Amino acid sequence: MSDAATGRYFEDFVIGSAYRHAIRKTLSEADSLLFSTLTYGMEPLHVDQAYAEAAPYGMRAVNSILLLGLACGIGAAGLARDAVSGTVAFSDARFTRPVFIGDTIHVESEVLDKRDDPECPDAGLIELERRAYNQRNEVVAKFRCLQRLPRRHPAG
Repeated sequence: MSDAATGRYFEDFVIGSAYRHAIRKTLSEADSLLFSTLTYGMEPLHVDQAYAEAAPYGMRAVNSILLLGLACGIGAAGLARDAVSGTVAFSDARFTRPVFIGDTIHVESEVLDKRDDPECPDAGLIELERRAYNQRNEVVAKFRCLQRLPRRHPAG
C-alpha cells in the first residue's frame, strides 16, 4: 500500500494497487446535524439525543450516507486531484460498524479494474474499492465506485 498522490491520470493506475489517503476528518455534531437537516434524514438515532441514549448504541450515530459522501470526497481529492472527471457509478455499499460524533475517518482506495471509456475516448474508467476506517482502524464502510479519469495523452 502506498500513500496516495494527487494529479494522477488513467495511465498511472495499476490493477491491485492500493492507496492510503492522507486526508482525515473528525465528524462533529455540526457535521452530523447539518447533513441530517439538509437531506431530511431526520432519523431519531441521528438527531435525538434522548432517543439515541435509549437505543442499542447509547449515543447518536452519524448518517451512513454522510459517511459515504465523506469517503468519496476524501478518495477523489486524495487520489487524482485536478484530474478526476467524475464518478460514474457506486455499488456494493456496506456499512460494517456504526460511526459516532467524534470519530475520525480515514480512507483507502484499491484499484480493482480499469478499462477504456466508450463514451469518452479522451478518458478511461477505473473501478475502485473504497474502505473507510475509524480512529481504531476498524472498517466502518466499504463500497465500489467507478471513476472517469482523463488520459495523459488524449486521443486525436
